[in-house]
Amino acid sequence: KIDPGEFPGRFPVSLGPAVRLNFEKLKSRYLSGNRWLRTGAMYGFWALMCDILAETEAKPIGKAPGRDGMAEQYVQQAMELFQRNIYQQLALADVAERLGISEEYLIKLFKKEVGTTPMRYYQNLKQEAAIHFLINTNMSIKEIGWKLGFSSQFHFSRNFKLISGQSPTEYRVRYLRENPNGYQRRII
Repeated sequence: KIDPGEFPGRFPVSLGPAVRLNFEKLKSRYLSGNRWLRTGAMYGFWALMCDILAETEAKPIGKAPGRDGMAEQYVQQAMELFQRNIYQQLALADVAERLGISEEYLIKLFKKEVGTTPMRYYQNLKQEAAIHFLINTNMSIKEIGWKLGFSSQFHFSRNFKLISGQSPTEYRVRYLRENPNGYQRRII
């Protein structure tokens, strides 16, 4: 058990996009229905919290401008482009061209700053949006796929399953079975 007075870092903390993606992966594992994945997700959550605390303790107050600042700026601009274009299909070449850098450089920066590739980040954004539509609307799987810019229901379902390990229909049914009154947070 951690005493709140023992937190070593400064608060509030500005969390980067890599943390958001890690939270989403942990949530998917926790909600998977598999007890081992659920247990792993709980430990993963605590590990992530410790990483955040360690980072707040180690970060200097001000960051010197320079090349790292430009890298962060490129990544931030790319993330904004992905977020604004979530309902379409956006190619990596288009994003790199808009930023005025090469695709290879953008991939390198993204991996360094976010811990994943730009297109994996974009897929995860679409996955988050799909989950939102699955649990908060009565839209059909086909409608959700079209709304998110997929060419077909098959393409959407295949991509959804690659990330979550289950089809959109399975995800919706399991979620509604476990949360008949809507979104509920469970504290263990």
